[in-house]
Amino acid sequence: SGGNTQFGLENGADISTNVVLNAPIGGFLDWAQIRRVDASGDTPTIRGDISGRGEIINSYDLAGRLSPGLPDRSVDRLVTNGGQIRLASTTVVDIDAAGASDGEFDRISGSSSFVLDGALDVDFVDGYVPEPRDQFEVITGSAIDGFFSDIDIEPVGAIGPAHIVYTGNSVIIVICAADRDADGELTVFDFLAFQNLFAAGDLRADLDQDGQLTIFDFLVFQNRFSAGCP
Repeated sequence: SGGNTQFGLENGADISTNVVLNAPIGGFLDWAQIRRVDASGDTPTIRGDISGRGEIINSYDLAGRLSPGLPDRSVDRLVTNGGQIRLASTTVVDIDAAGASDGEFDRISGSSSFVLDGALDVDFVDGYVPEPRDQFEVITGSAIDGFFSDIDIEPVGAIGPAHIVYTGNSVIIVICAADRDADGELTVFDFLAFQNLFAAGDLRADLDQDGQLTIFDFLVFQNRFSAGCP
């Protein structure tokens, strides 16, 4: 249709097939699309995996793996356009990072809103070793609600553990463990953010990664804060 390839879903469709979007490098992302035949009815559910480079148009419930990039170019971008993308508890979002500059890490971005659940799996590829101040805005949308219930980020050494910061419209991977508000500086607000997570029993404050919140998490935070983010 007009030079692009579209995978169209009827209202209320429930499919288990995998979808690979293969818009070419140098071409527009909307050359490969998942779209609704009619956006006014019941939301379709995709239980299979979505991967590649392309555009996801309007609202969907996603229950499979969401992986920007193709085997021959592991780092790429999926664009969302309108509506709401709801992730199920079975959803896994795969993110590869070969650097911290734009275009060097996977992104899922656009004008859709997101309701998060499921798992986030982050790998560093092509020999890339994260620096303390590196950050990756991996999901952006008109609004972000919910959290990933399971987060697996490849270890980054003594500057970590890397962690996730959720804003009203983005999900950011932050390498420096002490930078809890993702502003690139260490201030009293980072301590307050950590303290609030700890008080709420949120395991994002589990800095020693032993599965529980104890005084040792405070000590890890204090040590990382004192060391700074060089």
